[in-house]
This record gives sequence, C-alpha cells and structure tokens, in this order.
Amino acid sequence: MVYLKMLIKDLVMLDRNLLTQFLKEIVMSGAVNSKPLNMAERKSTIEEFSHFCQEEKERRMNSGEGFDENAFEQAKELTLRKLQILEDEGWV
Repeated sequence: MVYLKMLIKDLVMLDRNLLTQFLKEIVMSGAVNSKPLNMAERKSTIEEFSHFCQEEKERRMNSGEGFDENAFEQAKELTLRKLQILEDEGWV
C-alpha cells in the first residue's frame, strides 16, 4: 500500500485523466497485490501494462480529441519505473 501511495504521489503531477486511467488499469490488472508474486507473474505485470499503454496511445491518437503525447509518455515511463521497483522488491 505504501508503494501505491508513492506511485500516486509521483503521478498526480501529470495529467489527472491519464492518472485515473492508469490507476484503473493497474488495479484491474492485479498489479497491486498484498503479497509477493512468483517470477512469472511479476514479469507479466510490466508486459501487460506496456501492452495496455501501446493500445491506449494508439486509441487516443486516433480519437480526434486533444492528446498530449509527451505527458502520456512521461506517465508511462514513471509508472514502468515504479513497477520495476516493486518487481525488484517482489511485490509485482
């Protein structure tokens, strides 16, 4: 839970809509867990999130709405770094 709070604190400075979508996807994917996961499960969380980001970026770029690609990439990279830290500590 401490890690999730750190992640939220870091991401809150970025686009709030993007933050909301990322957090929903993280929770729905099971990336936030109360116990350490085995090696195969940890790897798939980061891969799954990366795949989501790729699809979400394409969707937003093709939506015809305003899309800040730079903010999206910053949020994605920050989230991936946080997920890597959690993975290294055995939590995702």
